[in-house]
Amino acid sequence: MHTKNNTIYILYGSETGQSQNYANELSYILRYHHHQTIVSTLDDFNLRSIIDIKYLIVVCSTASQGELPRNATQKFWKFMVKKKLPSILLNNLQFTTLGLGDSSYSQFNFAIRKIHARLLQLGGKELCGRAELDELFAGRGKESAFRIWCDEVVSSLDKHIGINEAPIDNEVLLEPEWIVQIDRNSDEVVTKEHELEVAVTRYTKTPNNSQKNQTVPTDQKQNQTHHLLQITENQRLTSKEHFQDVRRLVLKNVSNSPLLPLQNYEPGDMLEIIPFNDPHDIEMLLKWQPEWYKVADLPLKIILNPKLNRKTVLDSTIQTPNSLISTPVEPLTLRSLLTHHIDLTHPPTRLFFNKLYHFSKDEREREKLKEFAGLSPHNYSINSKGFKERNYDADDELLFEYAIKPHRSVLEVLLEFDSIKIPVEFVLELFVGLGLMLN
Repeated sequence: MHTKNNTIYILYGSETGQSQNYANELSYILRYHHHQTIVSTLDDFNLRSIIDIKYLIVVCSTASQGELPRNATQKFWKFMVKKKLPSILLNNLQFTTLGLGDSSYSQFNFAIRKIHARLLQLGGKELCGRAELDELFAGRGKESAFRIWCDEVVSSLDKHIGINEAPIDNEVLLEPEWIVQIDRNSDEVVTKEHELEVAVTRYTKTPNNSQKNQTVPTDQKQNQTHHLLQITENQRLTSKEHFQDVRRLVLKNVSNSPLLPLQNYEPGDMLEIIPFNDPHDIEMLLKWQPEWYKVADLPLKIILNPKLNRKTVLDSTIQTPNSLISTPVEPLTLRSLLTHHIDLTHPPTRLFFNKLYHFSKDEREREKLKEFAGLSPHNYSINSKGFKERNYDADDELLFEYAIKPHRSVLEVLLEFDSIKIPVEFVLELFVGLGLMLN
């Protein structure tokens, strides 16, 4: 029984990408249970439509001392705290929430508690209870708590919407939401060995909404107040055993214009670090997938899968709310996408393994990947009522020992499985949920 009103909206607020990861994983799980989902940041969501939706799930981390993340405060929270909002505004809304926090801080999960309480004040009804994840138990316990909560969400939605179908089999690969579309008729464009120049192309665009992603004329660039600095020294000051990673960075001005004297800087001025992957790693990854290497330097655009009946969201010239990459580098090729927008140093998530095993041709590798994805048919136990249930703790232990404890990166995992062959169209879909490097 699918109607527009039954679409589940999953909105997230995230500083580091963790909430985004969980929002995407939840969406993927719900799709296997025949639910339609839309995933968005809290601020990108069209608040005018909040009275028209029936099912809402908010995933939000707590930043600093009990504050909401930046992508939740500009529009969403400003709207939610308006005093003139009526207490019956969300009478038709069923919702639940998931919080991410660190219990070593006094304001543990304070952001999601504020959101949850406000939704209740405005008339919303709980779909199921709120879950709060604790970073102190990252890798052990946190993932189990998330998956138990997901089971409750799925069960509640099935009951409310009236879905009686069996879930789609895990052996079925879902249609990708995002498709990388290569322009195979174009000439190659050079981004290799020009990583620094490509990285800063996003900062030479106008902020004017009517001219998004248009290049700023050269005469205007000279009047901009930002400067490009290069990190020449990166020294860790705390020991490797210490839980905090404090570093000393030495920066060199590589801009054409000189820096202002130190006394000209004031509190509130910003220094932004632009990361990108090691070009040697990108070359190695592209060669690992020969089909990727053939088209690595051709222009591309990213579209929503037309089979899902949605509108185009992002290409190299168009930017709209809800785009995965708000300001893509130019030119946008597979090489520059992997270099500047995908965090290959990110630890692999369960969702990553879930998608990856579908592309493996070796049966041993497939079984191993299914274990890390929490899909192994062996990790079950009998509960007190005599029913068979998933042993999430055992799944957590496998993932912890393989990926989290040794600090394996996504790149390391990919290169360990030789039989994997990933179509170019699925490149971005594989990495969605890992947190894009530069959103």
